Amino acid sequence: MQKEMQLPTKRVKRERVNPSRFIIYAPPKQGKTTVISALEDTLIVDTEDGTKYAECMSVQVNNVDDLRTLREAIVAAEKPYKRIAFDTVTELEEIVLPIAKQMYQKTPMGRNYQGDDIRTLPQGAGYHYHRLAFESVISEFEKLCETVILIAHVKDKMIESKTSGEPVVGVDISLTGKLAAIQCAKADAIGYFYRKGADGYLSFETNNFVCGARPEHLSGQKFKISEKTDDSISVNWSEIFS
Repeated sequence: MQKEMQLPTKRVKRERVNPSRFIIYAPPKQGKTTVISALEDTLIVDTEDGTKYAECMSVQVNNVDDLRTLREAIVAAEKPYKRIAFDTVTELEEIVLPIAKQMYQKTPMGRNYQGDDIRTLPQGAGYHYHRLAFESVISEFEKLCETVILIAHVKDKMIESKTSGEPVVGVDISLTGKLAAIQCAKADAIGYFYRKGADGYLSFETNNFVCGARPEHLSGQKFKISEKTDDSISVNWSEIFS
């Protein structure tokens, strides 16, 4: 029996202020891990062995078994973290390949498949399952915290200038094919991290970048979140996470 839909009769208050899924991307070695490590109540899922030089809460994840063990441990500890950050999702793409393979093997077409990388299937048939596998992991971890942060590298992309209409080089999130567009659509906030001198900025301005945010306090804004003071780096997330 089809469930009856109750139509709203008045406006309700917003349920969230901070993003549920948050993408931060930047060129390599810009200090993404350093600024994320300063975010309180945040577990970094390190897929690139990049947290050795940061004082933070992190776990090393190298394969699917590590991911499953981590999820079980977080559940057993009664979800102790406000945020879980994957550093980086570029490497996570490789880690989820066994999940994608299992998904494909459950289909009539893939039941006899014995390869290791379904992305090599003819006519790109395997990318659909790769995207499903990636999303399944992120969705599972979204249930374990308030915000999942996806940290990514950048790649150059030719786009049309919003002012002149001419092709210009912009930056995009370094994920394979449609995966970048899908994750951007699902994200509540997409911020581009860059350095200007010794200071670090997180921008949600569109311009020639893939950026934007649903939360009102982030939309179209740019924030200085780190600066060098003497021999240390001061990081301030208070304007980002309300």
